[in-house]
Amino acid sequence: MTFLQKQYTLETLKSKEEILLEAQRKIEGQKVSNSFFGLDLVNYKNFRIQDDSIEIESWPIKRVNPYEGIGTIKFEFYSAEKTTRINCTLTPYNKYATLLSSCFFAFFLLLFAGFTLLMLYDRLIYALVIIGLASMFVIGTIFLTLLYYRNVLEIYSKTVLKDLGVKFRSS
Repeated sequence: MTFLQKQYTLETLKSKEEILLEAQRKIEGQKVSNSFFGLDLVNYKNFRIQDDSIEIESWPIKRVNPYEGIGTIKFEFYSAEKTTRINCTLTPYNKYATLLSSCFFAFFLLLFAGFTLLMLYDRLIYALVIIGLASMFVIGTIFLTLLYYRNVLEIYSKTVLKDLGVKFRSS
């Protein structure tokens, strides 16, 4: 499990075959639909079904629904006697978005540090304090954004399951 990744487990009486067939039916249904704005509650165009799992790449920037979050949701289905256990893994953003934003903020933080040191070269302590506060602000903003998107992904993942007709109870 990586940093800021979240996992939870649910149980349902619906079989994994029924869930995967329903997901496949909804994916095919949305491929046929030519909705320009994508106002559906769940965007099935980003679903990938592999064996006993569903992976969702969530990018609401392409759609009108801002409540999807940005990241990856992975459902893994395990059959039990009378129930199906669903393990869900939420990963906010993805490796490319995190890398790009980190490089972007690091570049501007270095520029800010350079200008601050030039402007306050005779007061080095003040310059270092300002640079430290700016660094904490940037890192804190990135961290809080990732936490926010992780929570939004959790809500969206439960919306996906409800849309697939899964009635669940937490385990």
